Amino acid sequence: MLGDRLTARNWIGVALSVLAVVVTVAKGSAAVLLDLAINRGDLIVLASQALWVVYSIYTRRAPSGLPPTWVMAGAHVVSAIVLVPVSLTIDPPWPSPLRAPYGWLVIMYGALPVTFGHLWYYAIVRTIGPARAAIFLNLMPFAVIALIWAMLGETVHAYHLVGAALVIGGVFLATRR
Repeated sequence: MLGDRLTARNWIGVALSVLAVVVTVAKGSAAVLLDLAINRGDLIVLASQALWVVYSIYTRRAPSGLPPTWVMAGAHVVSAIVLVPVSLTIDPPWPSPLRAPYGWLVIMYGALPVTFGHLWYYAIVRTIGPARAAIFLNLMPFAVIALIWAMLGETVHAYHLVGAALVIGGVFLATRR
């Protein structure tokens, strides 16, 4: 795939990772899938993952000669140009960090660890290729689950743990040569 030779073990890993995401989105219930009673937020996460896969494939087809740090800086500048004016139209405006600490904590999380995560992701794409790197995107929902548990005290259910175990196994198998 995209110049990367994938073995049967790699494909099993991909299948396990996809199954992990399906188990989590379905809340461990086949009825949720059959009734299409899927949370809109889950669909947004799935769409964002699909877009990241497309982006990863595009970077392979049209690689940049720029270092990943420059690419990230450009992406963040473009994002700021789009999002800052949009944020100014919100009524009521964002409260101070003292009145909305979790909101500002999320912004700081996006500004620092997420940026470093993107830089590491680019390094992974360059090292192991986009086909293998894309499988790591299946870890993102489980990182979010861990964060909402740690920050907001949300309940972690058995299907979250099953999904996490499946995706970790899937990533391990999919990234092995």
